[in-house]
Amino acid sequence: MYPAKKVMDEQRRLVKKMQVAEHKSLKAREENLNAINRSTQVIAITSLLIVAILITYSITTFNRENKNKKAADLSASAYQKELETRVTELDRKNRELDQLRSMEKFAATGRMASLMAHEIKNPLNNIILSLEHLKDNQENDEMTGNLLDIISRNTNRVNVLITDLLNSTRFLELNFTSASINDLIDETLETAKDRLQLNNIRVIKNYDAGICDVSVDRDRIKIAFMNIIINAIEAIESKEGVIEIKTAAKNKNCVVSISDNGKGMDQKALSKLFEPFVTSKVKGTGLGLTNSQNIILNHRGSITAQSEESKGTTFTIELPFH
Repeated sequence: MYPAKKVMDEQRRLVKKMQVAEHKSLKAREENLNAINRSTQVIAITSLLIVAILITYSITTFNRENKNKKAADLSASAYQKELETRVTELDRKNRELDQLRSMEKFAATGRMASLMAHEIKNPLNNIILSLEHLKDNQENDEMTGNLLDIISRNTNRVNVLITDLLNSTRFLELNFTSASINDLIDETLETAKDRLQLNNIRVIKNYDAGICDVSVDRDRIKIAFMNIIINAIEAIESKEGVIEIKTAAKNKNCVVSISDNGKGMDQKALSKLFEPFVTSKVKGTGLGLTNSQNIILNHRGSITAQSEESKGTTFTIELPFH
């Protein structure tokens, strides 16, 4: 055998062995890669399942929480509406109770005024008649005449006060007509124009232009407004006096508020505000606001006041629409 052929055969065997070894190595690698792929697929599928479960759980939890939140919001909204309704109803009941108390107090004042007038007027009339007889006596000297005049003036003043008290607390006969509340206030302000200018008081009007007419006795309701405006003028002590008047519609009523930046009053004075002969004015009789209350109550309306010392007072009048 030739040596070259022997060498070639030997090389072929070596190559074949290497090919077999390489084939085994590739096969082992392939099996290893397949095992890794299978493991990776299992991990990926497991991960996807876990993610799907988490997403499903999150969506389910979110929907449940969202549903519970909506139910809670609806419940809270319903409770809030019920609470607002109850507060509104309570406020209405309180206003009705205040009006009832005001009317009861007014009726009691009227009864007391009627009793006082009866008890005072009878002896007062006797005094006046006796006084007239004494004045007719020709033997009276000058001093006696002067004293009799003083007695006459004061008895007449008492008589006028008793008459005014009766008029400010008795039920009135009203001549109802349809009128614009804004026009009535303007007419009242025109009457008080000189006093407002004299005291350098600025009037701010915030009228509801579309407000309905009211059924009122024009002359008497203007007297009621005038008494309140005069009270505001006399309460203002600063040089920059302001009276603000608002009109609005509320709960089928026409609402008028008259506010001033005057000295205001404490709660004790406020509680006696509409009582007859209660006044802080030097020359006042204390019957103006009593008369205003009487007129407004006779119109089936109501009047209230809020005040704070050094900040001013607000009167609120409510009248039924025409």
